[in-house]
Amino acid sequence: MLFKKFDEKTGVLNVEARGNIDFWELLDFYKTLVTDNSYPKKLKVLFNALNIKFDFSIKYNEDISKAILKVVKKYDIIKEAFIVEEEFFDPVTLMFDDKFVYENFSFKVFNNINAAKFWIDF
Repeated sequence: MLFKKFDEKTGVLNVEARGNIDFWELLDFYKTLVTDNSYPKKLKVLFNALNIKFDFSIKYNEDISKAILKVVKKYDIIKEAFIVEEEFFDPVTLMFDDKFVYENFSFKVFNNINAAKFWIDF
């Protein structure tokens, strides 16, 4: 399950994944970034997926690519740090990294929350 909380002070959308996460939850998350008009046009996302289990095969998926393309069109800048356990680092990196080359979208996978927070700050 995904829990979202926007921190107006830092401008960061904090997303915490708990328990098991399936492909549809991840896809719905990106779709809500398009439909929710409460976020600033320069958005930072800190997606904490530590201590969860992925209930799907982690691989590149065209549906996620299409959803992110819609997100990119809506925001001036979007910067997302995705934090995972070490065992998921490479698969998640392969699912996202180098698949999306957009001028206004930066995405990076971390296994350390402090490093992710440092990187995400504009």
